Amino acid sequence: MEKEKAFNLPACGLKTFYKRYLDLIQPFTKINKRDCDILSEILVLNYEKRDIPMEDRMSIILSRKSRKVLEDKLHITDQVVRYSIHNLKKAKIITDKGLSPVVSPIPGENFSLSFNFTIDTTDAKES
Repeated sequence: MEKEKAFNLPACGLKTFYKRYLDLIQPFTKINKRDCDILSEILVLNYEKRDIPMEDRMSIILSRKSRKVLEDKLHITDQVVRYSIHNLKKAKIITDKGLSPVVSPIPGENFSLSFNFTIDTTDAKES
């Protein structure tokens, strides 16, 4: 017997979409909350600049000017931003080729995300 379950992140704004998405996958990525906050802002920049080739886009996103914007938005220092970027590179979320596809979905028009699970319970033992 199979049971289907759906999990939906309701439509929202772009920044909220990425925050919710990262909160959902954080346990699997092994990155801390602060790094998730910074990654969320990086993903927003990535989305806003999606028409630029990835190599050039990452140069812009990780530039000093963009880091300064992150500092101001999140009220943190350049050292914190650089350390978080270092952690994200170490976790292979930011690579030489760009952002890991696992953490960088490009949402549709409504900024919503759905997960569908099918659970096979035919061999499940009853307790």
